[in-house]
Amino acid sequence: MRYARLGHVRQRFQLGTRSPTILEVRQRVRRPQLRQWVDSLYGRERGIQSGIDPLVSDRQLASFLVAKVGDRARGVVTLMPHVYRGRRVRIRGRDSLALGKSVAIAADVLLDAVSKRGIQVGDKSTIDIGAVLRASGAIRNVGEGIVIGKRTAVGAYNVILGQGGVYIGDDCLLGPGVQMHSENHIFKDREIPIREQGEQRNAIRVGNDVWIGANSVVLAGSVIHDGAVVAANSVVRGEIAAYSVVAGAPASQKGTRGEGR
Repeated sequence: MRYARLGHVRQRFQLGTRSPTILEVRQRVRRPQLRQWVDSLYGRERGIQSGIDPLVSDRQLASFLVAKVGDRARGVVTLMPHVYRGRRVRIRGRDSLALGKSVAIAADVLLDAVSKRGIQVGDKSTIDIGAVLRASGAIRNVGEGIVIGKRTAVGAYNVILGQGGVYIGDDCLLGPGVQMHSENHIFKDREIPIREQGEQRNAIRVGNDVWIGANSVVLAGSVIHDGAVVAANSVVRGEIAAYSVVAGAPASQKGTRGEGR
């Protein structure tokens, strides 16, 4: 009887004499039509080919779906029907905020959009838990703003300050704890408190397909060109060449993407 069942499984999976692996069984037996539909739907919402790992259990998937439905409902109730809005998201300057389709905002995010250009986030981008995006430092002197492209992931607890303007392209990845500061305090005069000497602003520009590692800091005036990779805990000041790999404080080039292929 045992061999008959094994033969049936082999025939069903068209594996010949090879026994199916656990992953194959989970993929083909435990992924009914509904699961495949969820996988396809999530992939489309995030702009990726496949959204759900086969190893995610049905219970875990159900919990994830409940949370996402709640986030979408929260978006609808707050007149943001195309956005997934997490719990305790705080928004200031709503009239200066522009969010694309299927943007996902996790819990405890602050979006302060009061500025000249506001905060703009492209389709299918994500903002992870605890991130702070402030387009201005103070209402007495509003900033330029923050512009983020499509399918870009802003990491957990990122701090992006747009006083001098922060412009991030498509398909970028920002690791946890990344900070971007587009303004510096002037401190030349010893007789005047630093806070009263004003600020110097200079935009930060990040190209497409850039990965900035965890806890890195990007300073005012920096330009990171397309395809560059910034290692964790780096300090970026100045210009980073396209497809270069940089690390350190200050960040310097250590290699180029695709070397040795």
